[in-house]
Amino acid sequence: MMEDGAFRISLSRTSKKTPVAYVKLSSRYLCSIMPAEAERHLRDILKELGTLDSSAHVSRIDLCADFVSPENM
Repeated sequence: MMEDGAFRISLSRTSKKTPVAYVKLSSRYLCSIMPAEAERHLRDILKELGTLDSSAHVSRIDLCADFVSPENM
């Protein structure tokens, strides 16, 4: 497993049934750049670690929003 401020990358043993890696992108990183740029950066890293044969599969997206309310929460 490798982790920095942008990505947490867990490499897996390559087989036809498992992906090259499982990756979590940090929300802080995604707030600083466009998603397409983050994907390009991640692909560049993963190409150094293994062969990419197929497209990415997104398994989870957590949405967040900032808001202001007059109610005491």
